Amino acid sequence: MFENITKQDIDGIIKLWEYNFDKKYHIDRNRFIKNVFDDVDFYNDGSFILKIDNNVVGLIIVKLNNRKIEEYENCAWLNMLLVDEKFRYHGYGMSLYKLSEKKLINLGVRKILLGGDINNFFSGIPEPSHEVERFFKDLGFQLNEPHYDLMADVSKLDFSKLNVKINMDSSYIVKEFRLNEINALNEFFDKNFPGRWKHEINNYIENDGDFRNIILMWCDRSVIGFCKINVDADGNGSLGPIGIDIDYRGKKLGNKLLLESLNLLKMRGTRNVVIDWTILKEFYGQFGFRPYKFYRSGFKELGDNK
Repeated sequence: MFENITKQDIDGIIKLWEYNFDKKYHIDRNRFIKNVFDDVDFYNDGSFILKIDNNVVGLIIVKLNNRKIEEYENCAWLNMLLVDEKFRYHGYGMSLYKLSEKKLINLGVRKILLGGDINNFFSGIPEPSHEVERFFKDLGFQLNEPHYDLMADVSKLDFSKLNVKINMDSSYIVKEFRLNEINALNEFFDKNFPGRWKHEINNYIENDGDFRNIILMWCDRSVIGFCKINVDADGNGSLGPIGIDIDYRGKKLGNKLLLESLNLLKMRGTRNVVIDWTILKEFYGQFGFRPYKFYRSGFKELGDNK
């Protein structure tokens, strides 16, 4: 009944997914393979499906910190836990979870995070009902406050009419990244964001990512701000992460970097731009962004289970 996930199960998993998630969360086979089987963090021995009458009616996917990112030391991720709504309230979700948790405890994992893995489908539980929240709390998880994915059609926004304070000091320069600036960028990361951001952006650069999508703010010869943007073939875009050097915060430079990054997206013909995984809906709301998805992340400490 409970088996480890294999690629032969993908069609059944996609069918389960599409039946139980709103269309805006749907994925295809290629994305599933990329985010699961091709991900170096995927832990196959701890990931299971539940089959009834040869149909996939439940699954759990967990990941380890095989990338050795320091901020996630001794952590694992619960990437996905899903039981078909027709088979809920029979203990299947609890059984799937306990199978995975036992594997993780035996590996010495001390904390399980809800969503937010490097190649994640969700940054937390997507739009959880009270029943779903209670389920995870009963499993021992502590849930954080909601966070959001935001969206705006930048092609329709007139940024010159924003009622937002922008630092116009010409000593702060925003421009696209060049490869010979990698040391300055990493100095910025080491000082301000030494974990996940540094790992992801260096991996993007090493794998021939488009340097035009890395936007830097400079003061003299130092990087003091960073933003990642992207535009896909259909003209849809994304923005984030974005951050300012700790010594330069409070000067409205975040507004300047955000505005100039959005203008670059608009100049490239981008329409809908997504800013994901943020609690700052009021801040980004000043620039026309509105929530269209929400999540609740969380964690469980495993130390007491050893």
